[in-house]
Amino acid sequence: MLKVNTQVLCLMQHQLCEQSRPFEELKIGYFNQFAKCHIKKLLDIAVCLSETVWSATHICPMLLAYEALMDVLPLIQKFASSESDDFFSNILRNMREAFRKLIGHIKHFIQSNMEKHLDDVAIHPMTCFLICSIKSFGSHRNLVQSTLAPGDNSSSFGHLLYDVITCWKSVLTEHSNIYRADLQRQYIFLLNNAYHFNTKTDGLLDELLSDRQIIKQHDDEFKLLFKKWTESCTEEACTPAKSCLNPNCWWGSQRRSLVAFTSKFNKTFDRQKTWKVPDVVLRQVLKDRIQDCILPDYTRCLENCSSSGLFCSCLQIASGDIYTTETLETTVQGFFEG
Repeated sequence: MLKVNTQVLCLMQHQLCEQSRPFEELKIGYFNQFAKCHIKKLLDIAVCLSETVWSATHICPMLLAYEALMDVLPLIQKFASSESDDFFSNILRNMREAFRKLIGHIKHFIQSNMEKHLDDVAIHPMTCFLICSIKSFGSHRNLVQSTLAPGDNSSSFGHLLYDVITCWKSVLTEHSNIYRADLQRQYIFLLNNAYHFNTKTDGLLDELLSDRQIIKQHDDEFKLLFKKWTESCTEEACTPAKSCLNPNCWWGSQRRSLVAFTSKFNKTFDRQKTWKVPDVVLRQVLKDRIQDCILPDYTRCLENCSSSGLFCSCLQIASGDIYTTETLETTVQGFFEG
């Protein structure tokens, strides 16, 4: 409405001046006098918009309102030439202050809503909220970077956004402790959310952070977290079954170790095959890591038993007591298909 009313006034003024070129300044003066009430309303709306406190769930309306305000502010300034420059500077200052408050509201919203989590949901709603927020900022990149949070200091948009992401990572990690009784599930939860965030903001985030140092810091932190969580997840999945293997023991113990391995591995598989890893790439990475961790030792034990000739491996395999290399590979590929 602000934009429409401003454009209507501009059109009226333009038509008045076009009718006769002489006395143009006089006509503009008369127009401003008779349109004084409407101009006052425009000024009031502009001030009201700039002073409005926006919640974290109203990012899009705020940015759209500010885009409209920035479009018409120069036109309003022409109508209200009697207003001091400070008046319009104050509007811009109000907008920047409101935007900084919005950033604070976003962090608080993430913190206060992180506890709301359903066990069957792989991606936390706050991760999705952050992604949507970043996409909204991306749609108004020039506004947020050049007008609402300009510069290259701690008040710049890149720094503000980095603080929001850091807040999300912190509370996400803290919230993952709900799975502390099952460490692998905790790592799966963290990987699901971090990978989803990175995938959905790839490319856009670099443009918004803009500062090379911040971008590098963000990338390095995520790489370290991915490495840590992936290695820990693999270790938690493999250790119980892998601990049963001893390729250097005598043949009878080797056979028992393979049977024990199968029992332990089946328990792990039955529990984790229904876990959700929505991203196809991440799911395959985790499967491959488990396979690379567990298959070499198992293959050596299997070969040692087979080469000893002291038990018929085909009978053991047929009865389901132990895996072949091929069936173990196939089973590993069934992880995380929930």
